[in-house]
This record gives sequence, C-alpha cells and structure tokens, in this order.
Amino acid sequence: MIAVYVHELGHAWIREHVPPTRRITQQSVEGFCELLAYCYLEHMGETHQLARLHRNGYTEGQIDLCVKVHRVYDLYPMLEWMKHGVDPYLQEVDPDRVRFVDRPAPRPAAPRALPVWRPPVPAPERLTLTGIMTSASRGTAIVNGTALNAGDKVSVRVGTNSVLVHCLAVGTNLVTLELPGTGERMVLEWARPSAP
Repeated sequence: MIAVYVHELGHAWIREHVPPTRRITQQSVEGFCELLAYCYLEHMGETHQLARLHRNGYTEGQIDLCVKVHRVYDLYPMLEWMKHGVDPYLQEVDPDRVRFVDRPAPRPAAPRALPVWRPPVPAPERLTLTGIMTSASRGTAIVNGTALNAGDKVSVRVGTNSVLVHCLAVGTNLVTLELPGTGERMVLEWARPSAP
C-alpha cells in the first residue's frame, strides 16, 4: 500500500517539476513512478514485492530500464532526464542517453530598482491634530503623525525636535494633552473635512 502511495507521489512530483512542453511517453512516466516505489521497497527489504513489481507489465519494460539507470547513475540523473531529457522514453539499446538533457538557459534576473531616498517629511512646527478615529470603546487621535490614545505618554515630533506629551482624553473632534515637563495643558480641535 505504501509503495502505491510512493508511486502516486511520483505523479505529483512530475506535475510540479516536469515542464508541460516535455514530451515523454506514458510508459516512461509510469516507469519513473514505479522506480520510486522500487526504491522504497528495496530500502524496506521487501524482496517479494520487488519481484512482483518487475513482473508487472504495466510499464512495458521501462521500470527495468529505470532500475538499471538508477544502479549506474543514482536517482538525480533520472530526475533531470524526466524534466529535461531529449528522448521521450529510455532506450534499452542505449540507457546512457539518460544523460542527454536539454536544460533551458537560466533567465537573467530582472534588475532590482534601488529605493529612492526621500528626505523625511518635516513635522509641523507646533502640535497639530490631523485626525481622530473613534469606536464604541475608545478614540485615537493623530497628532503630528503620531497615534495617541487616552493615557499614552509618547514622544511627538515638533519641527526638528521631539516633545513628550501625555494624552489625557480623546473626544469626537478634540484631544486634551498635557506636557509632563511643564504641566501645561492644551486642547487641540480637529476640523473634520466636509463631504464632497
């Protein structure tokens, strides 16, 4: 049962990795998938099941060629042949053709645009309320580009400096602030933009 599962995972691998332009016979596809099941059975020491796999005419001999190639070259050349081989099936007269692959040339990487440096947007020269967002439970005020909720003590940019402010309350169109260093209180009003 697990060998059948491994076989079906081989089909999934083909679907994910083999280009749709690759011409390959159905017997070769099945031979490759049976090879994966074969590798599992061999690893588990299931000699009886290995013999059954070889007797199965399902792959029309491709499993035997896949095993032969695997013994000589290991699995990686088989994977590459499945993806980029020039032949549609492994040939009994020349199994070494598994090495004949036509890999597509790698695509050059697209040039990455360098980020453009932009000077920081200067902060207003005084504390300015530029917006308020409210919900049923709380309000958030935007002062000089910094979000404030009631109770926050935050550093806010003013011109080229920073000022520590304590947000005391946020209303529907105003915010009450205190400057902890001086104890000064101020109320900033927000004029809501009118609808167009």
